[in-house]
Amino acid sequence: MESRFIALERLFWLHELIQQEQTGTPEECVDRLQICIYQLHKMIGLLTDHGAEIRYNPQRRTFSYYGLFQIPVARLIQLHLANHESGERDH
Repeated sequence: MESRFIALERLFWLHELIQQEQTGTPEECVDRLQICIYQLHKMIGLLTDHGAEIRYNPQRRTFSYYGLFQIPVARLIQLHLANHESGERDH
């Protein structure tokens, strides 16, 4: 099972990659983050559930935020931990 710290670190990394428009394709992104496609979609869903508009641009081969999206670090941690705990119950 993935530790909470590693999962949180990956969520921050995804957020940074999206901000920089450097995610690559979904397949490249999951390889880079060392996660499965399900986890990628779950992490993107967590961000979008809290106000982020994330789009994938196939020409540029990257996810990006549409509009400004900033989330306080403490809130991102809280959201991820809540999501991670609910995911543990689902499996």
